[in-house]
Amino acid sequence: MLLVAAGLAGLASRRPDRYRMARGQPIQAPPERLFLLINELQSFKEWNPLLRGKRWAALSFGPISSGVGAHCAGGGGRIGDGSLAITESLPAQRVVMAVGGPPAAMAGGLVHSLTFNLLPVDGATVVQAVLQGPASYKAKLAALLLHRERDLGRDLEAGLLTLKRLAERRLPG
Repeated sequence: MLLVAAGLAGLASRRPDRYRMARGQPIQAPPERLFLLINELQSFKEWNPLLRGKRWAALSFGPISSGVGAHCAGGGGRIGDGSLAITESLPAQRVVMAVGGPPAAMAGGLVHSLTFNLLPVDGATVVQAVLQGPASYKAKLAALLLHRERDLGRDLEAGLLTLKRLAERRLPG
């Protein structure tokens, strides 16, 4: 048993100090429409798995709801306390968000970034979601034991598929 624990500890210590996960989804909608669904946090909560479901039991939004400076915070639920803030917003091109734990953890540098790139391709838009940030030793060990990267990748894919359904559905009128 001790040998297995030592082996896992050794494997975890050899993993990179940063992680990067990317997923993409072609969507039959103009980048302008997708940008509005991503850049507005009230809309973002409807399709993104990081904000919906049981991850956070309570979710509150700041006074600005879209663009740079828009933010929300959550607590309870599956993952405890956390926050999300838009740090870069280029219309119809890109939205970058800082994702972190409680404010004290964010101040300590444990901030991850979630970037949505909107890439027009053949009359559609490919939405690329990139999640990246520091990988603490505890996170490296959890990735080995709990398949966190696989599960988070599935969450990103599910969010992009929900975004696709929302963006491609016909507007009334």
